[in-house]
Amino acid sequence: MRKHRFRRTAAILAGLITIVLLTILTDVLLQQSGIFPAPPHSFNNWWMILLAVAYRTLFSVAGSFVTAALVPAKHMYHAMLTGIICVVLNVAGGIIMRDQAPLIYPLALTLLALPAAWMGGKLERLRRYQERTFPVRIHFL
Repeated sequence: MRKHRFRRTAAILAGLITIVLLTILTDVLLQQSGIFPAPPHSFNNWWMILLAVAYRTLFSVAGSFVTAALVPAKHMYHAMLTGIICVVLNVAGGIIMRDQAPLIYPLALTLLALPAAWMGGKLERLRRYQERTFPVRIHFL
């Protein structure tokens, strides 16, 4: 029982770390390339907000997929737990950074966190189904 609890916690942490690392790396890359302004300045252009919401939502899908792939059982449940934690973190981030971005940015991230988590869990379920259905793998290298 204790081993499973540790694996579930580690899986959720791995998913959250995936989201955070991918987000930070992308933010730094976009700032270094001059697409996004440096941190003291806010971004108010609609395309910047749309781009940030899009890649952060994709990273939430990836993090939930990682969580669902690593957990021993109840894959969708744990993917959705990752999404709930993301909702809480997005609300907290929206409150803390309220002067740096328009309200639509944290609101969109918050509203898309659970659908993204659901999608990550569904992708993992599809991967597991395909593994069971087509167990033979052909490797060319």
